Amino acid sequence: MVSGVSSPKKIAAAARELVDLAAEYGRPTPGITVSVSPGLGDLPTSLLDAQVRSLTEYGMTEDEARQALVTGSSAQAAERFAELAEAGATRIIGMPFTEDRFRQSELLAEAARLVT
Repeated sequence: MVSGVSSPKKIAAAARELVDLAAEYGRPTPGITVSVSPGLGDLPTSLLDAQVRSLTEYGMTEDEARQALVTGSSAQAAERFAELAEAGATRIIGMPFTEDRFRQSELLAEAARLVT
């Protein structure tokens, strides 16, 4: 299990460990699901800071919480998702933290199209 923020480095280490454990026990290697907190588009700093504070309530450090955010454009999100996939993530789950959930869904769908 990967604890804290899902950085590519931590995911890659967990993926290597899962491959080794699966081989040791003669089992298929399980997939890795990564959770992120996306807020795409031009967002005010106050909204980003509020989300960071919210994530720290789950035990993350402020630095980990900031790293868990996926912000910027759909293209930037696609780059981040590609990094996570390259590290070994097989599924990415995100819960947008802004009020414009429909718009966020559109931007995330665009990011997904850019990755594939």
